[in-house]
Amino acid sequence: MIRLTASLVLGALLAAGCLGEASDRGAPSTASQHGRAITVEGTLEVLHADDSTGAKYWFSLETADGTLKLRFRSGMPTHVRTSDRVRVTGVRLGADELLVDTPADVQPIR
Repeated sequence: MIRLTASLVLGALLAAGCLGEASDRGAPSTASQHGRAITVEGTLEVLHADDSTGAKYWFSLETADGTLKLRFRSGMPTHVRTSDRVRVTGVRLGADELLVDTPADVQPIR
């Protein structure tokens, strides 16, 4: 029942456009930053789901300006957790997405 409920909730979030593709995600920005490397700070959110095809992860960053979906070129960060304050460096892929090269580009703020 819990897995079914989690699947329904994730399905609803995906349908509403609240989450991007599985593996990583991020949020808003200005058009002038599109395609440029930027560093942003915020609170990390990690969503996890298991289904018949395996585990899936979605990453997002809550910033002062909104939510950024984080997408990783290689690997996923394992050194940070949901609700950690982090600094992320990546390339803006539109108004609400940040492409991050490696997990090392996500640094905890202590």
